[in-house]
Order: sequence, then structure tokens, then C-alpha cells
Amino acid sequence: GNLVLNSDQQGNKLKGTMKLDSAVYREPFHVMAELFSYIGSSAPVPSVTEGNEFMDSLDMDIRLITSTPLLISNNICRVESNADLKIRGTMSHPALEGRIVVEPGGEIYLGNTTYSIDSGVVHFVNPYRIEPDIQVQARTTVDIYEIQLDITGTPDNLTAALSSTPSLSEPNIISLLATGRTLDGVSASLLDT
Repeated sequence: GNLVLNSDQQGNKLKGTMKLDSAVYREPFHVMAELFSYIGSSAPVPSVTEGNEFMDSLDMDIRLITSTPLLISNNICRVESNADLKIRGTMSHPALEGRIVVEPGGEIYLGNTTYSIDSGVVHFVNPYRIEPDIQVQARTTVDIYEIQLDITGTPDNLTAALSSTPSLSEPNIISLLATGRTLDGVSASLLDT
């Protein structure tokens, strides 16, 4: 990459392009541990650069691009993705613009079900903070049903919708994913016992 630091009467600016040739992220994600850690924290975590005048005044305009797909391989997914991002703001208050495109064929692991990714993109459009807007479409097959999973939204407002072919209601899809049977199939098996 090529970064240039300019300093004058108007302030400090770090500008340039960084090309990421390869990257692998393998750190597992533990949903319950992360949730309890978040709930248990009573005070906000201070910024590493908080109170540092130079970091507060260092404006950034850095383009970050991948030359080969970056790999995320952990307990919730195995995906390859390409990024074209702009790092803006200051070191104390960074923001991201741009997008990360997930290549088709990756996998998402939810419970005991593996979903194959059809498409995925993460947009960064909030100019004031790092806030990903996620759009992922994935599918899996259970018995004769192809189940579509659509994940959309920001982390504060993330939604997941399920649909199927042949068509089932969402409660039936959830039952099918959890037990391998629709609600009618579960009821019938209970009556047989």
C-alpha cells in the first residue's frame, strides 16, 4: 500500500490506498458469551485514542481493497469475500464507506443446519460510525423442502426471514429445521406413540 501523512495549519491527514493480498479470520464467535459479556458490562469501554489530541485531529481518507478474497472460517461460517472500502473520519472516531461482497458457495452454520450462500453483501453507508448493513441470501434442503434464509439489516435491527419451496409457513419451517418434520409430522408422530 501507499499511505501519506500530511500535516499543516489545517490539521493532519492520512491518505492513500492499502491493498490486502491475503487474510484469514478463524476466531470462533460465541453468541452466548458475547451476549453475557455485553449485558454484564456496566461502563462503556473507553476508546484507545480517547484524549489523544493527535489521534483526535488525524483525518483519514484510506481506500482498502482486497486483491484476493479474504477468508472467514469459524464456527458460524466459511465464506470468501472481496472488499472495496474507504476508511474515513478520525482515528478516534473512524467510519467505513463501501462494501464487502460475499462470494456464492460459502456456508453459514446455524444449529445443526448448514446453509449454502447464494449471495451476500455488506454495505457501509453511515458516515458517522462503523455500521454494517447486511444482506445475505442462503439456502438449505430438508427432506423435499428447499429452505431460503434471508438475513437483512444493521446489527441493531437484524432480521432473518425463512421461506420454502414447496411453500410452508414459518412455524412449519422452524419445526422442520429443528426436528426434521413439519408441525403436522410432529403431531402425527406424537399421536402414534
